[in-house]
Amino acid sequence: MKDEKRILNIFDWTKMNKIPFALAILAIIIFSACSDRTEKKSTSEDEGKTCIEKIMEADAEAGQIRNHACETQSLSAAIHTYVKTLKELDFGDCPPVFDKAFNKHIADWEAIVEISDKYPDLRGEMHDLFKELEQSPDQEEFKKRVDKMWASWKEVEQQIQ
Repeated sequence: MKDEKRILNIFDWTKMNKIPFALAILAIIIFSACSDRTEKKSTSEDEGKTCIEKIMEADAEAGQIRNHACETQSLSAAIHTYVKTLKELDFGDCPPVFDKAFNKHIADWEAIVEISDKYPDLRGEMHDLFKELEQSPDQEEFKKRVDKMWASWKEVEQQIQ
């Protein structure tokens, strides 16, 4: 009987030292709060990756269209359509640094149009037209703008890694 009472006393909350119990409860609460934050951060990172993946897929698709659209329309028109498509994408869930880098890249494409507008009758696959423009009277300025566009693309790619 004495042993039974002693066992029951172990579970008697009124006789228990409450400090270790309170510390254990506090540790559980803190762990839960940290766990929620980690989970939210992970979800946010996942959303960012999903957004980046969507943007990159849309860019690849629009880029393929752009590359061949200038076979039947001006290079400037093809670039305008490409840029318009990219500007309509939702960057809302993307990391701000990715959004900033990508929008700079879009602006660099727009700057190329100032040169391509001078050659409205050129037709062909985009890369072939770029080679022609690199031999044009505007070659220096064209090359600068294309180099700037490729540099901004590298910035976009750095944000992916």
